[in-house]
Amino acid sequence: MTPVREIFAFLFLGAGKIGVTIFFSISTWFLISSEQSIKHNFRRIWLMERELLFWSLTLLIAFTLAKKSLLSPTMMLNSVFPVITSLWWYASAYASFLAILPFLQYALLAMGPKRHTQLALMLLLVFGPLSLVPYPTIFGIYITNVAGFMYLFILLSCYKLYLKQFNVKQLWILMASGLLIGVLITVLKDAVIVLMFADNTPTSW
Repeated sequence: MTPVREIFAFLFLGAGKIGVTIFFSISTWFLISSEQSIKHNFRRIWLMERELLFWSLTLLIAFTLAKKSLLSPTMMLNSVFPVITSLWWYASAYASFLAILPFLQYALLAMGPKRHTQLALMLLLVFGPLSLVPYPTIFGIYITNVAGFMYLFILLSCYKLYLKQFNVKQLWILMASGLLIGVLITVLKDAVIVLMFADNTPTSW
């Protein structure tokens, strides 16, 4: 793959992950300041389960009518229990996050601003650089499930509760800087690969 294609792949294939992060951050932003209760959050999970059940059964019926050979016991089980079987990973991870959220919020508030800020800084210093490494690391394991949602909640809650909020100009600068760093990492990775295999290129006689 050429460097230009690598850059386009970075921009467009990463859009899904960016969209998930933005969507979760917006929904979580309003949960930070409100008190979370176990009963209320499990009611949210139940409402989400019912909505997902409707759509999963609708899709199951549609697929069955379109091509009956696609029907399998696993598909039927996943359609009846979409959340616990992780039919859609985001919904399952978000349901798990809602179940943990009351305890997570209580723990963060109990530790106070200093410890909360230290925790957020430590996570950012660990997972921030790892997210830039063009190789599978623990970042990919933890950040794509409920642990990733907890990670984002810790950072967002620290920012909203204790730090001075950025203005629009500063946010645009941060976004542009992140995009530039990602492109530079992609180009650097391609350059390293080219240099590594340059000596192995067969020569013509």
